[in-house]
Amino acid sequence: MKSPEESPEMPRPEFDPGAALKAARLKSGLRQEDIARNLRIPVRQVQALEHNRREEFQAPVYYRGALQSYCEQVDLDFPTLWKQMQPPANESEKAPPQPP
Repeated sequence: MKSPEESPEMPRPEFDPGAALKAARLKSGLRQEDIARNLRIPVRQVQALEHNRREEFQAPVYYRGALQSYCEQVDLDFPTLWKQMQPPANESEKAPPQPP
């Protein structure tokens, strides 16, 4: 019998970067206001990061920069977090093209 994690009909849970940020912030004993002050961004953008609302940032580069700075504040490894946020590549994209 397969475990629930192996069952093909059950979708795998998606990674939630906002929840990871919030958990690390709480573990560090920081408030949203502390993060906002340290990063020099509005509290609403800290809230946007914690709720995965990328559209609150004017451009993807601002989102990524704020996310990286937030990670530094709470001792999260940004490259690992960023990699987990990327959609999985198709198997066909991973394999190099075969010569004719």
